[in-house]
Amino acid sequence: MLIGVPRELLENESRVAATPKTVQQILKLGFDVIVEHDAGFKASFEDQAFLDAGAKIGTSAEIWQSEYYLQSKCTDR
Repeated sequence: MLIGVPRELLENESRVAATPKTVQQILKLGFDVIVEHDAGFKASFEDQAFLDAGAKIGTSAEIWQSEYYLQSKCTDR
């Protein structure tokens, strides 16, 4: 099963829904992970860190073809 991690769309959002460490944990559960190119850039995670963790790097279109995806949600507080 494929889990996608897209880049956050809000201009002021610097979080990413998965870090390289959480990617490793997800992979250990038997899932595949694809992270959108530069999804972790604002959170200081380079694409290579996600690759080293075992994820694939993909385009926005590839991410949205995943069965599931992870995304940060900003609250109104």
